[in-house]
Amino acid sequence: MTTEVEFAGLKLRNPFVAASGPETSSIEKLIKCEDNGAAAVSTKLSLMRQPWPGQLRMYSVPGEASIVCHDRRLDMDEGFELVRRAKERTNLVIFVNITHPSEDLEGWQTLARGFEQAGADAIELNLICPNISFSVKRMGEAIKESHGAAIGQNPDTCYAVTKAVKEAVSIPVVPKLTPNVNDITVTALACERAGADGICIAGGQSALPKVDIYAGGKPDYPFLDGASFGSLGGPVCLNQSFALVAQAARALKIPVIGGGGISTWQDAIMMMMWGATLVTACTVIMWERFSVIRDIVNGMEKFLEEQGYSSFKDITGMSLKYLKASRDLVVEQAVATIDYDECIDCLKCVELGHCTAIVEQDGKAVVIPEECVGCAICVRVCPQGAIHMKAL
Repeated sequence: MTTEVEFAGLKLRNPFVAASGPETSSIEKLIKCEDNGAAAVSTKLSLMRQPWPGQLRMYSVPGEASIVCHDRRLDMDEGFELVRRAKERTNLVIFVNITHPSEDLEGWQTLARGFEQAGADAIELNLICPNISFSVKRMGEAIKESHGAAIGQNPDTCYAVTKAVKEAVSIPVVPKLTPNVNDITVTALACERAGADGICIAGGQSALPKVDIYAGGKPDYPFLDGASFGSLGGPVCLNQSFALVAQAARALKIPVIGGGGISTWQDAIMMMMWGATLVTACTVIMWERFSVIRDIVNGMEKFLEEQGYSSFKDITGMSLKYLKASRDLVVEQAVATIDYDECIDCLKCVELGHCTAIVEQDGKAVVIPEECVGCAICVRVCPQGAIHMKAL
């Protein structure tokens, strides 16, 4: 068995990439990523010039969701130095996350060349962040320069930026795409036609935080006087990320990095089964420390060994064969059954909004088989695991 993975000609010791974010903004943090098992990192977003000064402000509900609407990025020279130091002090594969106004293709090329010279292994084009010019666009205001998601919504611009950077460097170019589009395969295919070596899809939906309904609707950002549309992360993204990765993996010939909501090794394995060659995470590292990387990597490798797979390639895209149009799905008939040895008579399964099959009789939940459509929602509602489905 091997845990090594190849992506766009790069060899990684495992499939885990620490995503671009606050946890990849310094050499000390990159060293912690490697010490805890990451094979690669994507460095904190670097720009030739900052759109405005930033400081981290994040809506954060651990285990549920995060929204970053304000943060400091790296200046170009800071990014160059970070890459140089990372290549001197680590064995990490270094993806460099960059963005620049879409109108200045030469500027994109200058940034990319500079990072290649600094030692970067790959260029990650930031066509995803919704909290730069895209948040201004969402407010209905005109934008003078397009960055991040404002670029990623336009397939022609994605093509132009990707092509320009490919012409400027010899290392792999990997556009990181915004999900804020009607069909992510359109932008993904445009990047592939322009010569992209891979695609990264990792959350980034435009989002707003909950508000304090008892404080005049003030948004739940700490020590910030308002709110702007920010980048959604955390487990709330996971199922949508599966769909986006699967769409891209089915449409493209180039490999996909998949993220957005990964918190456990099981999440990572599922992302690979939906088509990701590499997996990436950010928010969970901010919530649970760098050691969570080790938990994810060890869990993935143990799964591979215990299930008898020879490499991660064996599971990549494994679930895509099950993807069908709704009209082509075959519904299997089943009925709910209750194990009364496990049931505690909480009646949480009774009178669910859609269900007429489980009723109360003498203080107990009882299934009426002829009413049961086999949806299995009650199975997940039961806190005791006392409900099971029986195939008919």
